[in-house]
Amino acid sequence: MKESAWTRWVIQTARSWKDIVEVVRQTGVEFIDDDHRRLIEEALELNRLINAFEDNDINLDTIRHEASLLKRLQEVTAAHFAREEQFILHHSLKNLERQKEQHRLFLGMINQYIQDFQDGKLWVSLQLKMAVLQWVVNHINRLDYDTFCVGNWVEGILDSANSWDDVEKVIKPTGLYPFDQEHRDLVQLTLNFNPLVASHSKNNYTPEIRSQVGALLRRICQYARGHFQHEEDFLKRYQVANNHEQVDSHSRFLSMIRILEQRVERNDSISPKELKKLVMTWWVEHINLIDYESFRMNQWSDQLLGNSTSWETMSYLIRSTGMVKLDQEHMDLIMLTLEANEVVEASQRDRLDPKANATSVGILHHLYEFSSAHFEGEEEFIKIHAIPGYEQQHDQHQSFLAMVRKLEEDMAHGRMIFSTEIKTRILAWWMNHINEVDYKTFQIEKWASPLILKANRYEDFSSMIKLTRAEWANDDHRILIEKTLHVCHQLQCGHGDAKNDMRNALQFAREHFLREEKFFTENELWGLESHQDHHNDFLTEMEKMICDPEIATPGGAERFRLWMMQWWIQHINETDYQAFMQLEREEGE
Repeated sequence: MKESAWTRWVIQTARSWKDIVEVVRQTGVEFIDDDHRRLIEEALELNRLINAFEDNDINLDTIRHEASLLKRLQEVTAAHFAREEQFILHHSLKNLERQKEQHRLFLGMINQYIQDFQDGKLWVSLQLKMAVLQWVVNHINRLDYDTFCVGNWVEGILDSANSWDDVEKVIKPTGLYPFDQEHRDLVQLTLNFNPLVASHSKNNYTPEIRSQVGALLRRICQYARGHFQHEEDFLKRYQVANNHEQVDSHSRFLSMIRILEQRVERNDSISPKELKKLVMTWWVEHINLIDYESFRMNQWSDQLLGNSTSWETMSYLIRSTGMVKLDQEHMDLIMLTLEANEVVEASQRDRLDPKANATSVGILHHLYEFSSAHFEGEEEFIKIHAIPGYEQQHDQHQSFLAMVRKLEEDMAHGRMIFSTEIKTRILAWWMNHINEVDYKTFQIEKWASPLILKANRYEDFSSMIKLTRAEWANDDHRILIEKTLHVCHQLQCGHGDAKNDMRNALQFAREHFLREEKFFTENELWGLESHQDHHNDFLTEMEKMICDPEIATPGGAERFRLWMMQWWIQHINETDYQAFMQLEREEGE
């Protein structure tokens, strides 16, 4: 069968994303590929309406559902096109006018179908599904791929990149938070070549520049070695297929860095700009081509999620939102799902207890009720603080509740048992939703500024600060917050000794960081290099602020308060909390 005929047949018969994914080209830009998937899934939703029309099962609810689907399809499409066009402008990509014209024509087609529906022509679903899918797949595989394929333009992005924000869109997240965070740290570490690029001239190294370049290469090598060990341990533990490919790739990178170090020591003509390009290109290709394939969920989820028995086995996969109450509820919901372990184990042994079905239904009912209350609280918080993303949250919440309700009904009628697959499906939903949607929605800078600006005591923040397993660290965190609030008060009141208080706070932070780093070394915890980088960045920024006369102005004092408090809350709740959780996991093992 010719490729074009095969594609048409796949489109015509597709019922879900997995039926059609093989004929849709991936651009390598995550948000664009995700948008394409959602757009196709919206069109595939029309299958349910097609079935209703074919079965002559048409009623008022069916008509309302079709109206809702058409409206959502139009909104999703328009939002996606706007994001694409903005991305093209931001990165100076080609095909902007062609993209705009095709977008205009497609939206016109969608709007015409909506108008036909409003004019009483109800039988539009089958036609619309085919028209949308054929256009979208053709558009993605030709114009979008030509425009957005990472290989066509990533070199320019990497060459001009100054921060993680500049390269984030060209690096695929694996979905495993610890590894994605380490990827980010390694990219940011590599970007430390930038000031060396600026100071270097005519490929000739002064002794000082050569020393700095060599030190940076050694830091990259040291951090990469630890990161590679973490990845390889994970692959071995969960028996992921391409472990040998990872080991070989890691060895080649470390060899490349050693050779580059030697060239720098010999004063070979390789500039910091060339070094940055070599290392950055390697990271992007390795993460997108090898890591993404190794660590994407379907490679390990059945093994890890299916075998999870406690929060400790799940915790390092779940990102902290920075909201203590929300994170606690996420933990409780996952632990509630894990209550089904006994039922799952019984089903695997084919010795299902007669009471197990009732137990499964009870767990799902409790999960539904708890999730409903949790979602209601999240959505209310979003509304109160005017945080963007309400519609996405609400849609995903309703989808999850519908899934759980259906599972509960099927189990209540004996059509299904609580299998490993069901457990994995629920846990995977929570992991994806928390890490991708909740984390982005509830980032502290989106809602906490009013609270930070009026708080005067540690107690005003205590409900926002997570406690680690190390009491001495918790005590240090409390003192650091109190010292920060004292400095903020001194600055805002115009006290002359505010700068001395800032230096005292800086000195205590430096001592605290040294205690943490020593603790990491003694207990062989992951993330020492990442912590050191975060600590050094903080100390550098703090020293700049002490020397900045604007800090003594009302506006400067407010900016200082917001930056300091947001940094501490995020660092404690994410970086510190995740690192110290290793102690709990090791105790559990």
